[in-house]
Amino acid sequence: MEPSFLEIDVKAKEKCSHWDEVDNGDNGSYWVKVMFIEKYFEFKQNCFTFNGPLAPGDYTIPFEFALPTWTPGSCYW
Repeated sequence: MEPSFLEIDVKAKEKCSHWDEVDNGDNGSYWVKVMFIEKYFEFKQNCFTFNGPLAPGDYTIPFEFALPTWTPGSCYW
């Protein structure tokens, strides 16, 4: 099967955790790990369509993708 297109799939999410101390009244206290996951965006789109069969070889297909301006300053990609 010959490829017909090249697709870009970009996902961004944030994962973090911290420990909270919970007061258990007369029984003292205990610690719980609180986990948080925030999904910022998911984007999937064709970025190039091939016009026929590809010959064997190395290819360079330039493309640009602008991140949303509200994306956090640091992300794990």
